[in-house]
Amino acid sequence: MLTLIRLTLIALLLPIPAQAKPIAYQLNPSKSDVAFLYEFEGTKVKGSFPNFTTDVTLDFEQLDKSSINVNLQTGTVKGGFVFATQVLRGPKMLDAGRFPAIKFESTKLTQNGDQAQLFGSITVKDVTRPIILNARIFRTAGSATDDRDNLVVRLTGEINRCDFGVDGFKSYVGDILKLAITVQIEKK
Repeated sequence: MLTLIRLTLIALLLPIPAQAKPIAYQLNPSKSDVAFLYEFEGTKVKGSFPNFTTDVTLDFEQLDKSSINVNLQTGTVKGGFVFATQVLRGPKMLDAGRFPAIKFESTKLTQNGDQAQLFGSITVKDVTRPIILNARIFRTAGSATDDRDNLVVRLTGEINRCDFGVDGFKSYVGDILKLAITVQIEKK
């Protein structure tokens, strides 16, 4: 998992030059991690989605004009161990054969101090529900305070898998999935 050691928080309210405008970013997949934590028979397990795409545009002057969209490939999900991986991809869980993607689409980004919230919707197995994710944006240590070319975006939150019809194996797997998404993005 991408470590955030040696990263410092970007203050979203840094002075912005008059010509500031939305910045489009591309994903650096080798330095990114889309993970989720769940309970399997009372033990915490980390799963991940190794294949995903993002579409990120950040407007530091008008946060409401920013957007972060993520598309996860369900056929590549890893459940933390072989049996869990097979079950997650199968018909009683994500049913990767019928539903090849999980999609998150943002609707609004807001800020309160050094904390931000990303509002949007998540679609799993053709069921769409609203979601709010906590968002933090970092830059590498030693970068100039106005350098926004290479950033790390950290999104956290949780969902109830049963809300999306991912309700198999309830006697073994907990209902709540904690999301931990860390992506490194680079200015296009």
